[in-house]
Amino acid sequence: MWILYDFETSSRALIGQIISYAFWVVDERWEPVRRLTGKIRLRPTEFPELDAILITRTQIDLLQREGKSELDGALEIHRFLSQCIQEYGHCILAGYNSSQFDLKFLRTTLIRNGINPYFMGRLSSVDILHYVQHIAITHPDEFPWISQGEYWTFSLESVSRSHGVLDTAQAHDAEADVHVMRNLIRCIENRYCDPLVDFRPVRVPHNSRCEPEYVLFKQRVKATPPEKTTVRTWYRLFQSKSDLIVVELSLFQEKLPNTLPELMGTLRYINCNTQYFSTEPLSHAAALEWNSTITRIDELAAELKLNRDLYFDLIKKPWDIEYQIHDMGFERINTLNKMIGQLTQSPQSYQAIVTQNWRPNASEKDRFLIQLFNRYALNSLPDLPVDLTDRYIIPRYINQTMIRDGDDSPTIISQMERAQTLLVDGDQSILTAYLDYAHQFIERYELNRFFKTSA
Repeated sequence: MWILYDFETSSRALIGQIISYAFWVVDERWEPVRRLTGKIRLRPTEFPELDAILITRTQIDLLQREGKSELDGALEIHRFLSQCIQEYGHCILAGYNSSQFDLKFLRTTLIRNGINPYFMGRLSSVDILHYVQHIAITHPDEFPWISQGEYWTFSLESVSRSHGVLDTAQAHDAEADVHVMRNLIRCIENRYCDPLVDFRPVRVPHNSRCEPEYVLFKQRVKATPPEKTTVRTWYRLFQSKSDLIVVELSLFQEKLPNTLPELMGTLRYINCNTQYFSTEPLSHAAALEWNSTITRIDELAAELKLNRDLYFDLIKKPWDIEYQIHDMGFERINTLNKMIGQLTQSPQSYQAIVTQNWRPNASEKDRFLIQLFNRYALNSLPDLPVDLTDRYIIPRYINQTMIRDGDDSPTIISQMERAQTLLVDGDQSILTAYLDYAHQFIERYELNRFFKTSA
């Protein structure tokens, strides 16, 4: 059974939170047979990005009155998905640009609330954006390509408009966007006779003998206007059941790497569960032309002792745990769930729970466990001392060292000043509610210690 879904969030970054959600279980005609919609109020430590509030037209005071807690929202979503799996068997979650956005928000939200997001392998996912890109690349002369500046755009709004599915601006409302996505799927299937159910986002030719044409393959990808598609040639360096590490051969020839960082710059990681990578084998004759390049790649990888484990060590970034929440480890999710349950039953037991689960020589994963529990406590326990809240608030909102792209992230003050400017011509109820929330946020965490505002 297919489940179409969409989230609206407080930020584009995973460190933000879901503020509204919509799930449609659909039949073979893409008609909804079961729905779930809801809103989640902002956590006490969450200061939303102004653009997110304006795009979704969220009135924060109403959201705070009507929305569930994040834990209750996460439990409702998990319960709904579990019931679908129990009733229908294996289910497929489908969203637009979901592999890079909605799916990550779903898993992050569930895990940080101590809820296992994997459903024993009975819930898989498909990104409708990948399906649309597949249609464009396989039907380049029929597909209505839309350029935006120097690039082709495949946003839900642009693709829906070009296919006559949408004649107004995208609503950026979770359920309205699911409705548009459903209509777009129907339109594409009818126009191109290429059903979504037959779509496979990763197609890599291989066989047990590993002949040259099965470790070398070509891929058609979108180019830049006015050219629609171009071809890349890849060499499969490492492979497992769920992922690939491949070398872009033209880039390797251009860069002629000799060091490990230079070689890393020619590699690409393909996660078979979340990425679009549809390829074809090279002919035997075409494969022979790359023999010397492949020999050099193998020699260099051996010389530099590059293997899958080293590759993942080298690409690991020192980002905050909520950008890479899986780093806590699958086996610790139930422990976090137990700790959250204990805190819910006995809020005064916070310190005892931490002491019980902390070890002097804790592993990195155990530190992540305590870190996520502390963040849950920070958002659920009232009136925590300022010195405890500062450990989260200062690196996230003041010096922004917690933010993955901190240098480009708008500050609280800059967003308040912009909201004040927009009050002249903008939606006053939305902007006033945003500014009221901002002032309350500053007062709650005594942020006037760090800046003054007249907004």
